[in-house]
Amino acid sequence: MEIPSVLRSNLCTLTEKYKLSDLKLALNNITTRYMDEYRDGSSLLNKDIEAVSYANVRMAATYAALYHVFSDMLKYINEEDIPRSMLDVGAGTGSASWAACELINMNEIVCLEREDAMMNLGKELMSKDFSCDNVKWEKFDISKNKIANKKDLVVASYMINELNDDIKEDVINELWNSTNKFLVIVEPGTMMGFNNIKKVRKILLDKGANIVSPCPSCDCKISDDDWCHFTQRIARTKIHKELKEGDVPYEDEKFSYIVLSKVKTDNCNLRVMRHPQIEQGKITITCCTKDGVGEKVFRKKDDDYKTIKKLNCGDSI
Repeated sequence: MEIPSVLRSNLCTLTEKYKLSDLKLALNNITTRYMDEYRDGSSLLNKDIEAVSYANVRMAATYAALYHVFSDMLKYINEEDIPRSMLDVGAGTGSASWAACELINMNEIVCLEREDAMMNLGKELMSKDFSCDNVKWEKFDISKNKIANKKDLVVASYMINELNDDIKEDVINELWNSTNKFLVIVEPGTMMGFNNIKKVRKILLDKGANIVSPCPSCDCKISDDDWCHFTQRIARTKIHKELKEGDVPYEDEKFSYIVLSKVKTDNCNLRVMRHPQIEQGKITITCCTKDGVGEKVFRKKDDDYKTIKKLNCGDSI
């Protein structure tokens, strides 16, 4: 997967203002700051060059993750419930908005972001040929401010993991109260990220939320020493490879997520959790179903065999 060509072109134009050596130094500063001050509420990025460097190494990955999530969400919702307004909390450089607008005809988007450098870059990237005309950016810190907007779709991607534990529940409730229809939460595909997803799940199911995706069941059967995550492969640009000093032309973004709704939707019957094991005449998959997580064996004589054979990890029926 690649980011939209217009986004790639806009980012390239902004990147050309800086020397590669300066971009590398900025990226190193961000990484050091992130490791030293992780989850203490400190500002992790506050210079324009840091925002540009960050966007070159992370924007494609977050775009790909959100594109995957939105694509899956749309499989299960009624046409009349498709969201037309969006609130992106902790918008960063705006990758969630780009992903949403590739799939949905959005009439209105509000991006809330704490860091001026990220907000300024996000605005610049959307200033040319962005598909939604009604976009507002507002300076906002979820740990200090209350959300004033209410939209059809509320998104918080890679944000919960950066909060102090003592405010997470309040923030989750704030996000839920701000949506008319759907709430999308995306976290890193790690055990810590998945634990945040489970926390969101528990809090909001108790408030009557419906699960849209990815879960077939309201009762999560995944053991405490395991976690659910998905993978999206993205193409690396030349500057991406240079900044990360890598030769491989792609990168695999691992993420965990949940989509919850205030409107009634369908959801899947089966979600593939691991890469299917294909043998002569049979396929074994580890999957999540309404009955829990376990292995299922499908043979050629089974009605679902041809469908199952086409599935990959993360796919559903």
